[in-house]
Amino acid sequence: FCVQCGAEDRRFIHGLCEGCYWKSVEGTPREVGVVFCRACFSHLRGKRWVARRGRDLDEVVIDAAREELLRQTELPEGVEVAGIRGEVLERNPNRGEGGDGSGGGLPARIALTITLRERESGTIREERSEAYVDYRLCQPCGCVVRGRYDAMVQIRAEGRILDAKDNGLVGKVFDDFYRETSGRQEVVEVKEHEGGIDVKFASLNAARLFVKMLQEATGASVSDSPKIVGTDKRTGARVYRTTYAVRFPRLREGDIIE
Repeated sequence: FCVQCGAEDRRFIHGLCEGCYWKSVEGTPREVGVVFCRACFSHLRGKRWVARRGRDLDEVVIDAAREELLRQTELPEGVEVAGIRGEVLERNPNRGEGGDGSGGGLPARIALTITLRERESGTIREERSEAYVDYRLCQPCGCVVRGRYDAMVQIRAEGRILDAKDNGLVGKVFDDFYRETSGRQEVVEVKEHEGGIDVKFASLNAARLFVKMLQEATGASVSDSPKIVGTDKRTGARVYRTTYAVRFPRLREGDIIE
């Protein structure tokens, strides 16, 4: 008999009938939250923004909701997650880009059905949760909107101004950079200046990656100069802005010299 309710002639799991056993299993939250950037649709995973890699937005949001539900689920020994199904319940009608291509709005509420299985008996139970999606600006997109930048890359050539060939090479590096960063909004501004190109970046890491790719493609020399531009109001630490001076060689492959 079940030591909890006294029921007999039922399926038992560790001294409890199936109903009482699953009532005792807790650990699946009823609600979870996920955060996406409303501009580039990157996903905030912990403290890090992860770029959306060209997939359907609904799938990306549902996967993020599954991941968050799994992270917050704490199950007793012997119970495992057999699967999690997700479905968009509600959309934000004031936003575009419906994930299904209909333009019906961004996913705002997700229904999650989690299937739990007790290993020894093989019995399963389904629990239902919901995920709520919050949209805000990620750090790079916020910098773009406010015109704020953490690093600048000044592209010049030794003893000459940049020509069409140089500009084409820079454009190719930009294409490779966007593929490498999965299209994240890292570039705040690009403008021609003093016979060269100045590029402002939202983050120092993005600027470093771009400089490395330029250097590998052209053999350019690079120097950097950090400068204090203020103080972080939250931590009191100094805030730096770094300028990278990238200098293309005076001679290029194919140039004829005497």
